[in-house]
Amino acid sequence: MDKIQLIEALETAVINYQYDTFETLSKQAVSEYPNEAFGYYYLAKSLLLESIPRYDEAEVCLAKALEFEPNNLDYLLQFGQLKQLLGRFDDAQIIWGKILKRDPKNPTALIAKASFLITQYQEYQQGLELINQAILVQPEELSAYLYRADALSGLGQHEAALIDIDLFLASQQEFSEVGVLSKINILKELGRVEATFPLYEQIIENAPNNHMHQFNYGQSLLDQNKFAQAVEHLTLATALVEEKHAMFYRVLGQACLYALQLEDALVALQTCIELAPEETEAFLMLIETKIELAQFEEALTDVVTLLKKAGNDKSLTDRATLLKGAALLGLKKYQEAEATYTTLAKTKGLRQKDALYGLGTVFYEQGDPNKAYRFMKAAKVGHHDLAQEYINAYLQEFVEEMKERSLKANENEFSKNEASPVLQQLFGKLWKFSDLKSKKLEDWPEEQVQNVKNTLSAFSMVLTEKGAILVSDNKEELLTYRIKKEATTGALVEFLPLDNFPSFVAKLKLDADGFSFSKEENEVLFLQAQDLSNVPSQLAENYKKHLQKESVAYLGAKAQPILAKLL
Repeated sequence: MDKIQLIEALETAVINYQYDTFETLSKQAVSEYPNEAFGYYYLAKSLLLESIPRYDEAEVCLAKALEFEPNNLDYLLQFGQLKQLLGRFDDAQIIWGKILKRDPKNPTALIAKASFLITQYQEYQQGLELINQAILVQPEELSAYLYRADALSGLGQHEAALIDIDLFLASQQEFSEVGVLSKINILKELGRVEATFPLYEQIIENAPNNHMHQFNYGQSLLDQNKFAQAVEHLTLATALVEEKHAMFYRVLGQACLYALQLEDALVALQTCIELAPEETEAFLMLIETKIELAQFEEALTDVVTLLKKAGNDKSLTDRATLLKGAALLGLKKYQEAEATYTTLAKTKGLRQKDALYGLGTVFYEQGDPNKAYRFMKAAKVGHHDLAQEYINAYLQEFVEEMKERSLKANENEFSKNEASPVLQQLFGKLWKFSDLKSKKLEDWPEEQVQNVKNTLSAFSMVLTEKGAILVSDNKEELLTYRIKKEATTGALVEFLPLDNFPSFVAKLKLDADGFSFSKEENEVLFLQAQDLSNVPSQLAENYKKHLQKESVAYLGAKAQPILAKLL
């Protein structure tokens, strides 16, 4: 057959999936037309269609075809795609550049070049521009939307990226692992981690033996405090991975520890340390697990070992020292535990609040609720996550007794407070932050000053003749008070915390918009009355987060309408 007939036969064989015939004809084309490009091109395609593609031989055939026709776009496109498939990305980029010089609107080259820029170099803006050009030329090529989603997400436009990835996935007749993984990453960027769980289930159903999918799902479940489910998938991941990996066992151990599957945590963490003795995080969790299992002596032995490893690593030393205190407390060696925690509690730093919390537990175990509360309160002020929960669980009765004693001691002042012309104008209102003037901030950049004011914007207070509550984002204070001095437009007031912490004196001064509140020299907080029909949600949430109606009932009738609205 002549050349035209041969090419027609080759195309027919491909269309009809007659791959054996296609291979025979392509070899015939090379044999009969050795000095023409088309035979090498078809032979390359035949090699790529084999059950086990022969990539290297196909690459040689395409290179030969391009020797004869270096500007043939079909050959260049096939060559570029093969180079990219083989991971020879720089070679592929050169080819895409050649194609776009000859055909600037070639959608395949535009998408391929964009995908390289987006995935390999994180050049999201340049990649996005190329993808948008490709979509204008060929909007039906939906792979472009997959890459555009990646580019948009890389540029922080996650909602727009989600629209594109959903469009891409909706167009797929078969399950697209790459598309679902892209959507998972976008949802994580949007903080919608739980929305990724059904997608992970799809991924795992499609590839149940992929250890990385099991691991990533388990890690996500762990991050969302779904510990038992995390253990299930992380256990599968460690079983599926071909070679034991320390990271897998460390994360599995962490999940088991938090799920209180302590024996399993012990095994996983010990395995991790055997695989990677330098895994200090696993060592710390192993000690914590032994403490939970009441293996206090073994925990102390491990602490000694870890402290030797720590060397000059202060953070590791401090964390190991905290675990030493916990182990000593478990052994009821109270003086040693107190001394261990005290060293850290006296040092300002990241672990100070943990040491204060530890001291609170030591004194509670020794039956000293006064000291226990003082240290727990200090830990709470330092933003320890569990301090308030501990107070609520173990020290609330003691706190209520202190509150009653503090109010009893100050009840003679209530009638004086109620008769004050200045304070009468403040009773029965919700006062919120409006502005701050401080000499300390005079030399600060305006942006930093504004940040301070933004932080204080959540501050508010309620005042009656019996006491006051001061509330902000991260804390509250319940107080009673007494008037030290009073003038026509203001008063000097001593506030006494109900939990017997040290009192403080503040200057209250009326002004046209409300009043000012000053605890320190040259620093004045301005407050204005809040309309109760339109309380900002954050303000209300802070009251619900920190207070209960019972705890502020002492304020009396003047506060009831406000607290009813807030609580």
